[in-house]
Amino acid sequence: MWIAKALNKGCALASKDNYEWILTMDQDSMFTPGSVEKLFNVACNASAGDDIAMVTATHSEEGTGKFNYSKDEITEVKRCITSGTIIEIKNLERCGRI
Repeated sequence: MWIAKALNKGCALASKDNYEWILTMDQDSMFTPGSVEKLFNVACNASAGDDIAMVTATHSEEGTGKFNYSKDEITEVKRCITSGTIIEIKNLERCGRI
């Protein structure tokens, strides 16, 4: 069950409290200034017309837990780590959770 159970519980609580988005982070992760806002704006624009459940940042300094989001576009990836990801609750519910 590990982390998926905790993430699903957090998403269920967020949904119950009428939150539309959730940001997942690890205890040692951090964003560079302005990156969360940029990531959220891209996620909002992407979700308006696409079936995108999550948008993730990239490591700015590999191995440090620092994330950066500087792109204005979406690039599809096959895998991403949980930390540094914004998830739209309604699309997550449609996918069957994490």
